[in-house]
Amino acid sequence: NEDVLEYLAKQEAAKKTAASLTSNLEDCIMQALQSRFISPEQYLEDEKTRTIKHELVGGEIYAMSGAHLKHNLISGNVFLKMGNHLEGSPCYPLGSDMKVRVDDNFYYPDVMVVCNQTDDDYYLSLIIISL
Repeated sequence: NEDVLEYLAKQEAAKKTAASLTSNLEDCIMQALQSRFISPEQYLEDEKTRTIKHELVGGEIYAMSGAHLKHNLISGNVFLKMGNHLEGSPCYPLGSDMKVRVDDNFYYPDVMVVCNQTDDDYYLSLIIISL
């Protein structure tokens, strides 16, 4: 009987330890996930000192990689055609060095068209077309 009671006591202690470890692990996972997400304000502040561009989508940061030759040729042609088409209007194309804000997300579109833009910000909030 004593062996059975001792065995049951050890089993109960093991269950409590496992439950505690599981709870701690879940807390750690949640903290890690929450720490990955940043606010738009923090993104904008961090982006000022970064050497490569990043997009912010859904609170997560994504580094922008370089593009292939064909990609650059296509976006360059679209930029050129848009610029020619918009000549004489208050609208103009901007390239991929200008970021655009959509809600709490920030993107670097290959080409975008803006009109009557008077702010000299390093990101835009209102765009007409982005590709």
